[in-house]
Amino acid sequence: MEGDSAGLATVLSALIENGDVNNNIPIAVTGAIDSKGNVKEIGSIKAKTLIAEQSGFSHIILPVENEEEAKRVKKDEQLNIEIIAVASIENAVTDIKKLNEIGSLNK
Repeated sequence: MEGDSAGLATVLSALIENGDVNNNIPIAVTGAIDSKGNVKEIGSIKAKTLIAEQSGFSHIILPVENEEEAKRVKKDEQLNIEIIAVASIENAVTDIKKLNEIGSLNK
């Protein structure tokens, strides 16, 4: 699972598929992971953030190292997408759970 920018999405998808994480919100995800579950910096943040916005995602989870660039893109391009920066798979799972709790409260 280590390596490319789809690593985090792959792991999170597996956790959701296995029932370890519940998610009812479409969330864009990008980030490489290492063997310890740390989320590592990736490239093409501008393109990935724009594509996520254009595809209708309300949130994007991405590496902490890419947070400033993503926020700059959001501001420069006047995007509505919410940026969620994570340092580990564990952080991403926690944030997904929080988003789903908020989502269920707003129903």
